[in-house]
Amino acid sequence: MVDLHDLTFDNATYKVFFFDVEGAVKAIKQEIDEEERTETQRQRDLAARQQTYEQRQQAYEEQLEEGVSLARLSVHQTLNEIDAYPERRSPLLREFAVFSHETERNLFDLFGQEQGYQLTDLDKSFLRLAFEQERANRSHLERNDLLTCLCLVTCLTKLKTSQKAHRLKKVQGPVLALLSIKLNCVVGQKFSKLIQVAHTVFPGKETYSHLFLQALEHWPNTALIQQDAHSGGKLAKKIAAFKQKNIQPDHSYDDVFKILFPELFDLK
Repeated sequence: MVDLHDLTFDNATYKVFFFDVEGAVKAIKQEIDEEERTETQRQRDLAARQQTYEQRQQAYEEQLEEGVSLARLSVHQTLNEIDAYPERRSPLLREFAVFSHETERNLFDLFGQEQGYQLTDLDKSFLRLAFEQERANRSHLERNDLLTCLCLVTCLTKLKTSQKAHRLKKVQGPVLALLSIKLNCVVGQKFSKLIQVAHTVFPGKETYSHLFLQALEHWPNTALIQQDAHSGGKLAKKIAAFKQKNIQPDHSYDDVFKILFPELFDLK
């Protein structure tokens, strides 16, 4: 039952109603339209972000491929300098000659064979010359992968056995961080400054941070200290916090570290 006082008289439309169905329908339609517009805009934003991501990803991949191509060109120039033509190339030199994103993994496979791998005289000449050139000419993201592979070969050669080659892979990150400090050159990461490498150690590799601190002590780096000072001493604060934690070092791979960095263990 509806009383007269429950009814509404619309002066504009001259309609009498208890519930404004048309108004409710209109409001719902407006709400639906707004939701559809919002969803359409959301889809457009997603599509735009996806397109931006794909463009950046493509640009990054092209940049990486360009770096690989430059590295391959550098390798061939070095091979020509030592007269290492195809018929004289060892398995190691053949791997570098076709340098790709798979080279790093293939090097571990080569040295991880049951009989290991023995460097030839041409191998040694190539590694020495290529390392000197890459260290002098490298730039951020451009030829870093080649420098890393050259360093890894040196490490694998020092370790000698296939068992230790497999163990190196487990601590590759800390080893490359230590090499970066020793060589005063970023190795194994897409950074342009050593301070960036240092920040990955605290707290990223804290069970091996004791070795990193010993490396900083053994190979003091003024530029690294200055870079940290410019950033407000963030690294120094991280190191202080690390020391307070009293984290127990991981000695599981000391056999690898002692062969690669004997000078750090002579400090004790």
